[in-house]
Amino acid sequence: MMTSIRCFLHHRKFTARVLLPVVNVLAFSGSSESETQREMFSRHNSAVIIALCLSGLLGLPCLALTEKPTRILMLTLNRIDEILQQESTTTESALTLFDQLETVDIDFMLGRWQGSGLHTRHPMDGLLEATNWYGKEFVSSECVHPLLFLDSSNEVFKLSPNPQMMKLALRLPMPKSQAVKPIYTLFNPLLKTDKSQARLRMMQHRDKISATMIYDHLPIHDVFRKVDEDTLLGLMDYKESPQPFFFILKREILRT
Repeated sequence: MMTSIRCFLHHRKFTARVLLPVVNVLAFSGSSESETQREMFSRHNSAVIIALCLSGLLGLPCLALTEKPTRILMLTLNRIDEILQQESTTTESALTLFDQLETVDIDFMLGRWQGSGLHTRHPMDGLLEATNWYGKEFVSSECVHPLLFLDSSNEVFKLSPNPQMMKLALRLPMPKSQAVKPIYTLFNPLLKTDKSQARLRMMQHRDKISATMIYDHLPIHDVFRKVDEDTLLGLMDYKESPQPFFFILKREILRT
């Protein structure tokens, strides 16, 4: 049907310039493209239709839209790769990439993950690395160790989150250089614990339902999206901070 409409519109110069791009958009939304591509594209349908109508009025050439979303998606994936390697971007770019990533369920999260920060000019940028943070461990939906650190012998231990330290990290310029790492490493074991400090639930954030880590004693939700089978992009949603904090988790592969 869409093919017939296109043929008809091609014979109406002015109308075709305006409406043909719209038909292309509608055709794509019902095509057999992947769910990820359709979801990504549908969020921008209104803006795309307006832009294409303007291009029609101005006599600009129309693009083959059924191929364009694939190219957009590939560029996005390449951009994710680049950002993950650099471990630095803007909050806006990080949110854009986060929104386009797939959700994950609780089973996907289980295991131990090694973490690193994704710097976006957040007050906490660099703090995790300076304090010898290792990552997170998800034993079950009810048993989660959100803060794994390395001691002076490079052994992993579990740390209990401290609400006052979190507030200080946002309000005061905490030392983040490698020179102070031994000091943090010395005092971190004072907060050592073996008890679970968080849990996992499927929750909605930014229009998608995905695995989310809820701290027991902090107003923080860590929301996770899938980069690949062994990589996650995490967003820390902290009640005390309007700016989200981003981090990367890599699945710990046990060697036998």
